[in-house]
Amino acid sequence: MVTSNANEEPSEDTSVSYTYYPIISENHSYFFQIGALLQSFGAADAIPENLWPEIKQFSVLVKTKRFEQIKDIPMDWKEDASVEGLVINRIESLNSEETDLVRQSFPEIDIEKILILEEGRKPSSKVKSFGMMGGGGVLAVVGVLLLFARRK
Repeated sequence: MVTSNANEEPSEDTSVSYTYYPIISENHSYFFQIGALLQSFGAADAIPENLWPEIKQFSVLVKTKRFEQIKDIPMDWKEDASVEGLVINRIESLNSEETDLVRQSFPEIDIEKILILEEGRKPSSKVKSFGMMGGGGVLAVVGVLLLFARRK
């Protein structure tokens, strides 16, 4: 999400709160199409631009906060062995602006079937989870006791 004045066009130095990018596996049909083109043309540079395949489907959209400005966002492919994070679909989803942007880039995508992975996010530890549940239970008991105390 870009942070800028609504009347200004974003520049390379415009701050970015977070960005989304799709990930695909090495078994995705896109790579098979590229492989066939490489066999036909011999090298990536020899493939005419109009023949390069498009990614039309993917299953995972990654939300990342590692880029601080627009100029920090890479414009070419990056190969990672893995991406670690937490699936956040049930916690938060794409807002209407984000959904529109994804649909502009990938018109055939079914937004409802995409997993959103927040890069670097980890689930709460068991101790923290049980502590929050225990604290909530204690507050509930105190609330009930205060209700009974107030009636007397």
